[in-house]
Amino acid sequence: MKLIIKLFFILGIAFCGLGLLYSFSKLIVLNGLGDIFEMNEARNAKTETIRDSTDIRSRVRCIRIIIKCLLSILNNVALIQL
Repeated sequence: MKLIIKLFFILGIAFCGLGLLYSFSKLIVLNGLGDIFEMNEARNAKTETIRDSTDIRSRVRCIRIIIKCLLSILNNVALIQL
């Protein structure tokens, strides 16, 4: 029984160690150690922007207006109750 536990323990350490070594080696290779790989953009891909989320100023402005209205309503309710 102890032999089986030791065997599984050693296999687990070896498997995890190899996985860690593989992941770090892939990280080093893919992040530019010698520019082995490069990112190629698709030339024939059909793309469209469904919703442009880069301009959020209008949403922030609406949220500010809503918050101001809610605060004024709450302030009026608090004054009425006093």
